[in-house]
Amino acid sequence: MEQCPNCGSKDVDRESVDVGVGIIYGPYGCFDCGWSEWSDWDKSQGPARIQKEYPNHITDSRGGVFRP
Repeated sequence: MEQCPNCGSKDVDRESVDVGVGIIYGPYGCFDCGWSEWSDWDKSQGPARIQKEYPNHITDSRGGVFRP
């Protein structure tokens, strides 16, 4: 993905992990506006659903959930 469809930023990326038999990809997400291609992680219009599910954790628009 070259740029964010929400704000036009070029600061868009996604996480990936090689599990040996293939690669698992997370959603593309924008570092600037919080947009995510997966609606559960999209913060561009307010808190993402995943933030409500894990209120004491840090979440990002690329599928990450971290303990503070």
